[in-house]
Amino acid sequence: AGRWAAAPMQEREPTRATDGSGDVPGYVFMCSKDTRDECLRNLLFGLPKEKFRSMQAVIEVGVTPLFLFDFSRKRVHGVFLAAEEPDLDINPEAWKANGPRHTTGRAGSPYPAQVKVKLKSTTPAVKALEVGAANMDKFKTLMGGGTGGPIDAGVCGKLERWLTGKGPAPWEVQSPAVAAALARARAAAAA
Repeated sequence: AGRWAAAPMQEREPTRATDGSGDVPGYVFMCSKDTRDECLRNLLFGLPKEKFRSMQAVIEVGVTPLFLFDFSRKRVHGVFLAAEEPDLDINPEAWKANGPRHTTGRAGSPYPAQVKVKLKSTTPAVKALEVGAANMDKFKTLMGGGTGGPIDAGVCGKLERWLTGKGPAPWEVQSPAVAAALARARAAAAA
């Protein structure tokens, strides 16, 4: 299967849902077993500097669902929202002690494209669900290749519903009858 972060992929502008679901594009951040606790403790997510423009283009404060994927444990954490606009080096010391080995000792954070986050109010606590080794290829495809970044509204909505117990895992195939039943349940809950 190879390593998680293969060659960099061309980032795409995520699309808004056209199915009437109200789903909006989201953003996935990456962490490892070494950086996860720092991300969650400080409510700060970061990526390499080259991701900053896409963060600015996609992340809307208080609107865009954000997720943290722990590639060491194959777990998705969420659902979060941006508490502030993304910026460079909000905390220049972030992840220096536990970041990638090849950046230890360098000036500044190894992940300078940063955003302060908060837990989404409809999420009572941080949820973490297992993707599992058997589903990694499907998950990576849905997440745009596995380097973190924007995700389309449809995928984001499925991921958010999965994490909040309101739907199946995003990679699970649903029959039209199951999809219709879930849509009716969501509509009834919203009414």
